[in-house]
Amino acid sequence: MRTTVILAALFAVALWAAPAQAKLVYVKNAGSAEPVIYAASDSGKDPRRLGIGRAPTISPDGRWVAFVTIPSGGSELEGVVLLRLDAGSRRLVMRSRSIGSLRFAPDSTKLGAIAAGERVRVYDIASDRVRVAAAGEIRGYSFSPDSASVVVGRATKTRFQSPSDLYTGPALGGRKLVRITDFGR
Repeated sequence: MRTTVILAALFAVALWAAPAQAKLVYVKNAGSAEPVIYAASDSGKDPRRLGIGRAPTISPDGRWVAFVTIPSGGSELEGVVLLRLDAGSRRLVMRSRSIGSLRFAPDSTKLGAIAAGERVRVYDIASDRVRVAAAGEIRGYSFSPDSASVVVGRATKTRFQSPSDLYTGPALGGRKLVRITDFGR
């Protein structure tokens, strides 16, 4: 009897923890001039072509996919495409000569990226606006668990191994960043 109760409890926990309709995104032909981005169920079945690009990421709630476009047609700018999986709608939300570290906030309401190595840009999905959360020699960033703030690694100089400090501020900018470490002096 006790074993049955334990197994039933474990089964219930497994069902509760499993995301409904989990998705994955991936790139085919990543090394080619036209890498193709797909979304599929977590089993890999029913792949759906989303576009040409790189660095796809899926929102924590599974509703959105974002990826970096490949420059074409004489443009030197990369773009970030945001696509709603259930509706198929897509938006070009930012452009820059280089885009890296594309990621969603934990609550799936914002999308961040490092633009040209010198700005953390955050796209607010609800307002359809891009804000600069941080500027300088950006080394990396992360959203806070509540998605309201960012922590940014910013170097003192442009050299590759320059000392860096961590700063924090609102994810949508608007206030001066506060330094929280003192390694870069």
